[in-house]
Amino acid sequence: MKLDELGLVPRSRGRLITSRTVNTFILSPILFNCYISDLPPIFDDTCTPPQLADKPLSCLLYADDLVIMSETAQGLQNALHKLGENCQTWKLKVNTTKT
Repeated sequence: MKLDELGLVPRSRGRLITSRTVNTFILSPILFNCYISDLPPIFDDTCTPPQLADKPLSCLLYADDLVIMSETAQGLQNALHKLGENCQTWKLKVNTTKT
């Protein structure tokens, strides 16, 4: 598949890339990892994470899936609030149809 068919135009032609990548394009997982690499540390003690071997385990990441865990309803609400702030900062949307 050619880059221009995907809506991606290389800079060497003097134009900017203006559209998002499709899921089958190699950049999709790389860009996703860049966006989520700072995600686990945002869930602090206010999120009341469960402990595993005396270490807090507030979330699990696998591929493009995220599981948020908390021992309390308030902790889970705090985690969702922090996730919402992070998504707003990075201009991301949670796909609520998959949750």
